[in-house]
Amino acid sequence: MHRISENGTLAGFIQSFSSIGPMLDIVALFSVIAVYSGPFLPVVMLLSFLAGYTSILTVRRFAATYSSNGGYYSFAGISLGKTFGIFTAIIYLVYAFLVLPDISSFVAGFIYSSLSMAVHIPVISEPIIAISFATIAVLVVSRGFRVSMKYTIAAGVLEIAAVIGFSALFFSLRSPAIPSISFTTGSISMIWTGFVFGILAFSGSGSSVFISDNVSKPRKTIPRSLILSYTFSGVMMFASSMSVLFFLGKTGFQQYSTTPYFILSYIDGRAGFIVSFLFSVVGTLSAFNLSVAYLNASANSFERMRRDALIPTSFRFSKVRNLFLIMVLFVTVIISGVSYITTGYFFAFETLAGVVSLSYIIVHLVLNAASVRSYRLLGKNIIVISVLSSIFLLSALLYSIAGNIQEDPLTDTIMALILSVTVIVTITASHRKRFMLGIKIEAGSDGRAGNA
Repeated sequence: MHRISENGTLAGFIQSFSSIGPMLDIVALFSVIAVYSGPFLPVVMLLSFLAGYTSILTVRRFAATYSSNGGYYSFAGISLGKTFGIFTAIIYLVYAFLVLPDISSFVAGFIYSSLSMAVHIPVISEPIIAISFATIAVLVVSRGFRVSMKYTIAAGVLEIAAVIGFSALFFSLRSPAIPSISFTTGSISMIWTGFVFGILAFSGSGSSVFISDNVSKPRKTIPRSLILSYTFSGVMMFASSMSVLFFLGKTGFQQYSTTPYFILSYIDGRAGFIVSFLFSVVGTLSAFNLSVAYLNASANSFERMRRDALIPTSFRFSKVRNLFLIMVLFVTVIISGVSYITTGYFFAFETLAGVVSLSYIIVHLVLNAASVRSYRLLGKNIIVISVLSSIFLLSALLYSIAGNIQEDPLTDTIMALILSVTVIVTITASHRKRFMLGIKIEAGSDGRAGNA
């Protein structure tokens, strides 16, 4: 275990910020939300930001009490027992394995569209782009935590500057005809349908808990970095969503809602090819930075699973990390090939994003139950925070499932299969002593420790 900083606040801040990926949200996720919510994009982002505070506060309380790279499954296992710890670990792994394929799917279409504006390239280039992107991200993380974290910090600072710069540019080039927002019965439906993707925009906000074993004074620096990063990212993303709405205007936003890569040609027409090219480069950099940050967090958690006996102890620690990275790359290659042959990359991105978002919601619902169980340690007001968080998350979960049954049954079908397999594996594993013999919480630099 390597400590990378005497004060982990900066590392935790950049880790969480990079895992949210604000610039990538501008490039990718905003267009998905616009498909479902139209001009209510800023409303969705504001609602998701405020609702997400309840979830991040729960994570913060746990991080201030326990320190472990196991993160969510450690918190659930400590409070609710072995069965819930295993269940949470499996669901967490679901979206840990799908984040890179999801981002690679979008990047493939995004880079292809960017290059197509300048030169003619064959469609076969898309799977090559997706697999190459994923391979480079895996290679960076395979160099070790120190190397990949240095990259994340440098790229994260650059991303902050880019988001602020492009948002300012969009506001300065705002369209004279801004889409009108009027609240009706139908608008509520539009907002809630986009809300599940708005939650996804903040799904990486808690990832700094997965580097707790790698920074000094984690019970002080990690909780601080969680709140700072989430608040900063949320304000930035709400302002960015407003800037996109103002920049595209009424006509442009209608096209943006149906053609996700439309913003590239629109920037080219309004600000010139150089600005459009820079937007593409920084958007791809954000996607890469998010991939590296998420892989780092997930690989740390996967290593921790070995210590907690979820992964066979016959694997050495270095091999466990590499095993995880190889499996993620394998899953990415398979999904990339299937997407190219069948649905196309943007549909694959939407579907995977939906599965990741639903998995994230389920994990945090379990975490809320765990926080209520541990209210004596976390404080009595954690009950109110957890109940509010659960209401928001359940509303998004149920509404998303109900709304997608006819429009997009694939996401719900995949999620149902994942949950079924997870329940079967959890029931089987929880009755075997070799699984999760005890979640171990190691002493941090502040000297506190404990076991499940």
